[in-house]
Amino acid sequence: MPISRHLQTIRKKVGSDLLIMPGVSVACFDERRRLLLADHGGTKGWAIPGGSVDPDDLPAGTAIREMWEETQLQVEPIRVVGVYGGEDFLVTYPNGDQVDYKDTLMECRIVGGQMEADGDEIMGLGFFARAEIEQMPLPDWMNQILPHIYGDESRTFFSPVTWSPPENGLRKGGISEYIRALREQIGQQQLMMPAAAGIVWDTNGRILMQRRSDNGLWGLPGGAIDPFETPVDAVVREVWEETGVLVEPTRVAGVFSGRESHVTYPHGDQVAIYSFVFECQIVSGTPTIDQHETLEVGFYTPAELAKLIMAPRWQRRIPLMLQNQSPSAYFDPVDIHRTTSLRQKY
Repeated sequence: MPISRHLQTIRKKVGSDLLIMPGVSVACFDERRRLLLADHGGTKGWAIPGGSVDPDDLPAGTAIREMWEETQLQVEPIRVVGVYGGEDFLVTYPNGDQVDYKDTLMECRIVGGQMEADGDEIMGLGFFARAEIEQMPLPDWMNQILPHIYGDESRTFFSPVTWSPPENGLRKGGISEYIRALREQIGQQQLMMPAAAGIVWDTNGRILMQRRSDNGLWGLPGGAIDPFETPVDAVVREVWEETGVLVEPTRVAGVFSGRESHVTYPHGDQVAIYSFVFECQIVSGTPTIDQHETLEVGFYTPAELAKLIMAPRWQRRIPLMLQNQSPSAYFDPVDIHRTTSLRQKY
């Protein structure tokens, strides 16, 4: 299957260079609790279906579309199983294109369709028991997520934190070297940007908010995920860099993307942000502004948030995450039947 138009325009300018992309993988079971795997052919072997997210996609919409394109099955997303990143999720395609995926694993329920492999990137499909799967040669990323697919169904998994502040205490800000180099090639063209943000609670039940220097609006502290970085490491790093507070993530609060995530910065750069949001507790530090991205920081009760001038996406999302009582992450629902005729992916 061809890559999306969005990726085509980027690849024309960057060639096979590394791109950081959000992806969605899909876990589906049959009535015997056997997991659906797809034969991706060649050296890729068997793995669950999935693919990259486009600028207008929602996480659930991507899961529905990818399952339809690859298997001809209609599915209904049930829950976010886990969020992932790191070197295991680096993919080099046969043509040399490199993609560093920041992945959302969703469990879905099959609700219709007749299973059939697309015959292009998927050579075969089958349902397998866990004991069978554990004897199969699997890619590294599948070995990482497989225990979570069969794990605690009430929570959303994430990797252990490995990042810690530098010994010199220097809080660097601004865009990363990866983004800077990419912008030299693509200019101000829209770019998919996986990012992580934190709902940081203090002991008085207040949330740490940041007023950004680029637009003057309040929002949750956070920023873009670096190459080979996990979403959970990114949120710890970004919160510390922007507010000076070291945090410990306790749960995945939500995953978000879609048209409301399209942002044009004052200097003209365009992004479509895919957000991993973590609830966090403070380990150490007192909130202070940095010298780059933050004008103000402060703690506010949930009731006080309505008084802050925020970007519309955060005005909508924060209440949804706070109202979600499930340990599993919030995601926006979509219409199954409006999603199955969209573009095709790698």
